Amino acid sequence: MKEFPQKLKDDNYHALAKGIISTIPTLGSPLSILFETVFSAPLDKRKEKWFQSLAETIEKLINKVENLTPEILSQNEIFISVSMQATQIALRNHQKEKLDALKNAIKNSINIKFIDENKILIFTRIIDDMTPLHLKILNFLSNPNKIKQDLQSKESKNTQIFYSNNMTIWENYYPEMSSSKILISQVCKELYAKGFLSQEIQSLGVGKMTSNFGDDFLHFISNS
Repeated sequence: MKEFPQKLKDDNYHALAKGIISTIPTLGSPLSILFETVFSAPLDKRKEKWFQSLAETIEKLINKVENLTPEILSQNEIFISVSMQATQIALRNHQKEKLDALKNAIKNSINIKFIDENKILIFTRIIDDMTPLHLKILNFLSNPNKIKQDLQSKESKNTQIFYSNNMTIWENYYPEMSSSKILISQVCKELYAKGFLSQEIQSLGVGKMTSNFGDDFLHFISNS
């Protein structure tokens, strides 16, 4: 039986680069040391952290789902496919939001019954294209009125704000993002192109903007 996880291409590239650097006259040795110090097979730490996190996710899943065992999981093709696809994506990323989405996707590939296999695999692949801002905006647009109510509940009678559109809600809820309208507009266009928004919007629109497809995606990556 082969050792798992297997050595990845990136590690081979790392070793190859070290070998090439070591052949450079005079500068070879210092460069090789610098390369090792700065990069030091960067995937090793990511792999260790990801597989530890993945093991914990699977353990929680087995404890939560009745009659689910490691043996049953090992025979579930969609679970294996999503796990492998998610692992490849995880090793290329560092943002916590995306790693959490990937872990939830693995877990929900077993939990969610109303999403077919094709959609599950498409959703898992799409996570790779998303940034934390994509995820934040999509989640926001799935229920901006809820956030509006949360904001209003914290206002005093003397400081009530008129929320005419979703951008007003966004700017008050995420003040640090208030100057990023061009970036937000670009993200909205990309979310619409993926079918996650009901219409192409220049800003954040008014009211709920997510499509059924977008709602399914959010459900798939949620910690439900």
